[in-house]
Amino acid sequence: MSKMKPEKSRIKSDILLRVRLLYILFILAGLLIFARLVWVQLFSSEVAYNAERLAGRIFTEQIIPAQRGNILTRDGDPLATSIFRYRVEFDFGSPGLDSVRTFHEQSDSLSKLLAAYFGDRSAAEYRRMFRTQHAKHYQVKYRKDTLVPRSEGRIARWIDRILDREFVPKKLYDTLRDHT
Repeated sequence: MSKMKPEKSRIKSDILLRVRLLYILFILAGLLIFARLVWVQLFSSEVAYNAERLAGRIFTEQIIPAQRGNILTRDGDPLATSIFRYRVEFDFGSPGLDSVRTFHEQSDSLSKLLAAYFGDRSAAEYRRMFRTQHAKHYQVKYRKDTLVPRSEGRIARWIDRILDREFVPKKLYDTLRDHT
């Protein structure tokens, strides 16, 4: 028996030839586009000149001073309005406000300065406002006291123990800053 070699299909070879030609065609088109991009970017002075001219026409730089306050439309209608509010607070951690006495002294001078600057209230009103707010907001939650023996001598301590007054509370700190 003779074995015949099967013949390749003509249709299959024709399709493969067309696919190979398309691959080559797309690769050449991609290389051509890449070469043109390189040429335009690196070697073409005319394109750079036209790009600079166009950029000068399209983009103009103009410094506009910022306006504080209201943002208005072109017609003059308000879009947004700025309302400035200030809140005066004390920093109790600062060295100037170590004790209640210093707080009262400093609040007096601050109230005088604010009354002179703003002129809407008297110094007494500012002082009253500061002291009421201070009384409202400053509260010692956990007092840092300690119990110390009332007497120094051994016999005096025995007598204090019998009378049930051996220890007395003593403040560890006497400043506002140390309690907060």
